[in-house]
Amino acid sequence: MGFMRVTKLEPGLLQAFRWYVGVRLAVALALLAARAAGVEPPQFRLLYPGLAESLFLLGYLSWPWLAARLGRAYLPLALVVASTAPIINHIANVRLRLALGLSANLATADAILWALALFVPLLLVAWQYDMRGILTFCLGTAGLEAALLLAMGARPLAFPVAWSLILLRTLIYLLAGYLIVRLMIVQRAQRLALTEANARLTRFAATVEQLAVARERSRLARDLHDTLAHSLSAVAVQLEGARAQWSEDPAAARDLQAKALASARQGLVEVRRAIQALRASPLEDLGLLLALAELAETTAARSGQALRLDLPDRLPPLDPAVEQGIYRIASEALANAAQHAAATTLTLALQLADRRLTLTIADDGVSFDPARAEASGHFGLLGMSERSTLIGGELTIESRPRQGTIVRLSVEVTG
Repeated sequence: MGFMRVTKLEPGLLQAFRWYVGVRLAVALALLAARAAGVEPPQFRLLYPGLAESLFLLGYLSWPWLAARLGRAYLPLALVVASTAPIINHIANVRLRLALGLSANLATADAILWALALFVPLLLVAWQYDMRGILTFCLGTAGLEAALLLAMGARPLAFPVAWSLILLRTLIYLLAGYLIVRLMIVQRAQRLALTEANARLTRFAATVEQLAVARERSRLARDLHDTLAHSLSAVAVQLEGARAQWSEDPAAARDLQAKALASARQGLVEVRRAIQALRASPLEDLGLLLALAELAETTAARSGQALRLDLPDRLPPLDPAVEQGIYRIASEALANAAQHAAATTLTLALQLADRRLTLTIADDGVSFDPARAEASGHFGLLGMSERSTLIGGELTIESRPRQGTIVRLSVEVTG
């Protein structure tokens, strides 16, 4: 059978199968209790249905070792037992009714009940397999019931109702199975598309993260070049000058030595600042609001610019990644304004309205073309854009002649 080649079970199928077997076992035990209590009507005191196969299936489906041992034959064997046992019980009950001289109408009612009992195995087959599985199930169950009826001497002309029920049940099962298979095909296609979309999103996130790391390394290298490299170069020049003048002009040499010491100390301060910014430790120690305030005040004081600060009294709990992204973007925007804008005033504002948090950093310095700057990789604009994407934010940059630059980040918060 072609449908038996399927090896991967559909999610939740075995659990549903166990629930079905458990319900059958509960019904069987209830009927057994009714029979033991003597409340079962005499005309229904026939062979007890469902106990043996339900106990077998419950143990079979609850034993993981069998699934590993039997492989792709594991589920078909369980479906065969769940499908053939009701038919065998039904035919046995028909024979017993006929032997007891009971009404044939009861045999017809019994056939309808067992047809309903077979519907769940049909659902499981359609859930796991394709139309070949449905055809195999329908033709197999119909052929088994027909063979058992012929074996007991029930010819079609003598039992037209029973044979008509076999045909009607097969047609209904084929239609129902076809509809369920079509629904499962659509569901599998949607699940595959979702899996592929998640894989693409994972690759995209990894790419964005790599780009952000590369931009951060470039920014760190630029900061080290602008601070540590310049400081060390100045120290080296001053020390060379001091050595050259030490014997001729000791006072000038000591003056150069003092300047070199001051340059070294300034370089140490700048290196510590770069390391602190890289680790973003103020977020851990102070929280976002105080960390932004300290960052803005330090940047403005270092560059000799006035500062306008507008921060709320409190913020709702934010995701650590969002806090990190906001702080990094603020750090980059403030650094750009301090180093390149030639501004007299810096502005940092953080506002929360309608579940959106908006960070605004503005200066009154010289303007630039954001599109050209981003294309050429200047000012860390690409890094800020990538960080904004990572936290699901929207970043806009406005720069007009003689009006300065405004960097605005808007991100939705859930707190």
